[in-house]
Formats: sequence, structure tokens, C-alpha cells
Amino acid sequence: MKERLARKLTIVAVLAGLVLHIGLGYRAGLVVAGIALAAHLLIGVVVRRAWRRRTPT
Repeated sequence: MKERLARKLTIVAVLAGLVLHIGLGYRAGLVVAGIALAAHLLIGVVVRRAWRRRTPT
């Protein structure tokens, strides 16, 4: 269930990023895409660490 939700949220995020990228123009869109990618990776690392602390292995 969580994987399905994560997959749908990823698709929505990608589509929203494409809309922003096209709407803002090439350079501004690349800046926004770069910031979003960096934020996405950072959030992924934080969530993964929090999840590992929460559940014992």
C-alpha cells in the first residue's frame, strides 16, 4: 500500500516538475528542477534515517 502511494506521489511530483519547467522557461525551469531534485534527495535521506530508527532490524 505504501509503495503504491509512493509511486503515485512520485508521478505527481514529476508531472508538476515538468509543468513548472515548461511554464517558467528553460533556464528558470532548470534552476527549479535542480532545487527540487536536491530537496527530494535530502528528504529521502532524512525519511530513510527516521524509518530505520523507528523499526528494529
